Amino acid sequence: TQLVVVCGPRSETRILHASQPALERPTYSAVLPRTPPSSRSPSPLYSRGALLHKHRSRALRLAYPQHAGYWRDEPDAPPLFVAERKPLPREQKPGVSAFGPGVSFSPVASQLLGAVHKRLADEAKAGTLHSAAARAAAEAVARAAAAAGLGVEAEGEATKAAKARKRAGLSGGLPAGHKWVETSSKAGVVFAYDRQLELGYRELHLTGKELRKLLGRIVHAPPAERPEVQAELDDLINWSNIANDESDFGASLRLGADLFNHDVCFAPQAAQQLSTAYTLLGRAPFAKLAKLHAAKRRGG
Repeated sequence: TQLVVVCGPRSETRILHASQPALERPTYSAVLPRTPPSSRSPSPLYSRGALLHKHRSRALRLAYPQHAGYWRDEPDAPPLFVAERKPLPREQKPGVSAFGPGVSFSPVASQLLGAVHKRLADEAKAGTLHSAAARAAAEAVARAAAAAGLGVEAEGEATKAAKARKRAGLSGGLPAGHKWVETSSKAGVVFAYDRQLELGYRELHLTGKELRKLLGRIVHAPPAERPEVQAELDDLINWSNIANDESDFGASLRLGADLFNHDVCFAPQAAQQLSTAYTLLGRAPFAKLAKLHAAKRRGG
């Protein structure tokens, strides 16, 4: 059987592989395919093994857009879990450590079926015009998954891989010889780290809330004052580059991630920090993506 998910702003349909998750980022979750992919434009995943398949389908557009995708820290490693993206709160609120420009990423499930089922189940409970259709779709996903021997559990932050990732290098954490540090997106970054030698990461003098305050000051500074405020960021980047020279690549990776998760004016600095860190960490495909994505952001 096949499961069709409606993806992206133009609602293209894509065939998702049931046993080997693909890198998909659904904006709208939809199920129940009507026909197999046409011979003229077959899915690149269609020939990779057993697929979930039904003979008829409906496309269901849900009440609000949602982006989700498989999360991985190494480009050549299997994905760890499915994460969903949500905008950060625009204003500071009690208990909120990051707000303003940017997004947050949070684990949803260990595989895409669980994430799709959860999204449909949430919509079914919302009492909207789509709820009845969403309920039927959720039930269809559950049946198709059960027939294929797959689950639809959505463990969220309790997802096994997500919990082990945050404890990377510690007891019960994976991968060994690594470290996880938090970023403004809440997803954090993972990188190689020698705890005995304390090699692979150093804390820069501006991180977290203090860094976001500086970035906010730069964005809102009058043109005459911006060079002075920008000099503080330039100094921080200089210290990050020194950390790279001394094999503390995690500092640059964290800074690049936090710069990227803010205003588009920081795209060039984010690309430089991320591409350097990814290259030094042996993640060359991610380095290339960082540059390409930053260029797109600068172009609007």
